[in-house]
Amino acid sequence: MIYVFGGVNIDFLIKIEDKVRMYESNPSKITLKAGGVGRNIARAIGNFKTCELISAFPNHLYENIIKDLNKHNVSTKYSKIMTSSKNSIYVDVVDSDGVVLGAADMSVIDKITKDDILKVAPLTSDEDIIVIDTNFSYDIVKFILDNTKGYKVLDAISSKKLEKVKDLVGCFDLVKVNSFEYEIIKDIKTKRVLLTTGSGIKIIDNNKERVSISHRVLKAVNPNGCGDTLLGTYLANMDLGDFDAFKLAIVASAASSQTDEAVPTIKEIVKMNESELDIVWKEL
Repeated sequence: MIYVFGGVNIDFLIKIEDKVRMYESNPSKITLKAGGVGRNIARAIGNFKTCELISAFPNHLYENIIKDLNKHNVSTKYSKIMTSSKNSIYVDVVDSDGVVLGAADMSVIDKITKDDILKVAPLTSDEDIIVIDTNFSYDIVKFILDNTKGYKVLDAISSKKLEKVKDLVGCFDLVKVNSFEYEIIKDIKTKRVLLTTGSGIKIIDNNKERVSISHRVLKAVNPNGCGDTLLGTYLANMDLGDFDAFKLAIVASAASSQTDEAVPTIKEIVKMNESELDIVWKEL
């Protein structure tokens, strides 16, 4: 079983029609979609395998997100569902040049307590995969680490959020970061780092780069969720071996970039033409 401990939110995606003009109104298209790193990773896993999402849902506005997750092999049995908490929101502003600004209010995740973790932690085994995102506080991340069994995975999310738990990084079997986040942990002894570069992936085992994977980047319809889809798809297919699992993860991530949703459906992944991505695997 794969257990995902992470955030769920509603994404406000603001697409400015041209380049952003500061201090004035910009003609835009604004959409609301289900999001959150924990939710996205779990939803990506659900394309291939069942998984358990442990998160905090603020109120009834999130009922449709729960229904969609349950429909796609993601159980929310051990999530905390509240009736009178403020919303969990992520705002992403994009213009013709790419991402301009991202802003998140994930404070609702603080409603998850150690008692909530203990409802699911005893169910874990050495054969399981435990995924944690850095929306949680240091104490909760450490508590999950100390009280669960299995292959431990950390998603950095952002430099600021990774900074607070960087002394725990060495306890994880896999840490996913981008180039900015890697600067924070590059001198820490790690087992495996999955470094996304925008145009590829570097697999770093025991602080030594072992594999470089390059690929063509498609112009994104929606930049949200591509990295989450990559990680979730890889974790769900690790039993295929790194070569096939990462190729499939790159295809799924590319499919994510071409849909308005943060995570593509399995049909959208199958429709993506792998040859169009020019994936090159290089062992170092």
